[in-house]
Amino acid sequence: MMNDIPIDELEKRMRPHVYSIKGFLGLAESLETVLRQDKSTLQQLGISYEQLSTELSKVLLDATAQRDNLLKTNSQEYAERDRSLINWEGTSIFSADNLPSTKTGFIVNNKYQVFFHQWRGFQECPWNCIMDIDWNSFDFILLNRESGNYIKAPGLIAHLIQEHHFFEGIESPYRVDPIKLATVLELISFK
Repeated sequence: MMNDIPIDELEKRMRPHVYSIKGFLGLAESLETVLRQDKSTLQQLGISYEQLSTELSKVLLDATAQRDNLLKTNSQEYAERDRSLINWEGTSIFSADNLPSTKTGFIVNNKYQVFFHQWRGFQECPWNCIMDIDWNSFDFILLNRESGNYIKAPGLIAHLIQEHHFFEGIESPYRVDPIKLATVLELISFK
């Protein structure tokens, strides 16, 4: 059992078309196996779940504050920044040589650029957590403008990493690879 929810019930909730259309886990993935593999990866990197979720949360807090402030003060500029990635599903590949304009998305610490895709609904946590922050209704792209490394993820991922040590299943299209996330946040260097 995890958080008083039996593992088989959690896995059922995480399958495609239950709590999420695309699923938190693949059709036959084991939650315990995914958690064990990710724990091993972080131990090898010498990074904690808290380090990853804290750094990610700092960037997202800054970017969402900018977004919310702009929405209140300048709806035209907000609309321009909000439409900055027209083809969200087929996002072009960023690199240090192929960076988007700084007039799109939201710049954090002169290093990161965050793009949001707001959904009309929201994603529930499979553990039935009550969310402190309303990050369960958007996906985002976090680009490190210095390295060109980036991730695409659901807003809920910061909570999932912090509270449940879960990066989503290997077969989930919403999975955030812990190595890639640590690289984007410069907690490790990738050569």
